[in-house]
Amino acid sequence: MAKVDFPAKYDYYLRLNFKGNSQGFSRLDKELMLVGISVSSLDKAFRVVDIGPDVENKGEVELRRFKDGKIAESTVWESEQWTKHLIMKSIIEYVLSRHLSLSNPNAVEIAHQLDFFILHGTKDPLTISTSLLGAFEVLSKRLREDILLKVYSVQPLDPVCSCKPPEVYKGKGIMYVDEVIKKKQGKKSK
Repeated sequence: MAKVDFPAKYDYYLRLNFKGNSQGFSRLDKELMLVGISVSSLDKAFRVVDIGPDVENKGEVELRRFKDGKIAESTVWESEQWTKHLIMKSIIEYVLSRHLSLSNPNAVEIAHQLDFFILHGTKDPLTISTSLLGAFEVLSKRLREDILLKVYSVQPLDPVCSCKPPEVYKGKGIMYVDEVIKKKQGKKSK
């Protein structure tokens, strides 16, 4: 399977880097390994609490009582609302450390990104997204100027384009505790 086929076939995928890992993975350290995961429901994949089997199954489990009165084995993936997309990565890292005895695999999440991110190897995604946004600006300018139809708005559809990369602090935005702001004197009315 080609690297570009992963987004079409799997719901979620990771890129694992075993380079420099001295834990017996010498055959895997030549290339990055792609791990694809198919999930039954994306809503269930990003839940913070995962409900397991009934209490009748013995073993070391964390038991919880839920609002509906059900008592079941459960796993809680500690996560804030804005980091719920990293739950699958946490599960995969746990499975790799538990079953393959990897202490900290170098895993890069490739969820909901454009296909060409996979093809660019270990480049920093921020660098690629910056060039992507630059190309988008050029395209939108050409669409507005070179087409006979009047184009009012051009918007990117892929989630990777949904936000701009962080800009260097230019005195706007957040004010830090130790920061001193000099105020310019405004114009005087006549």
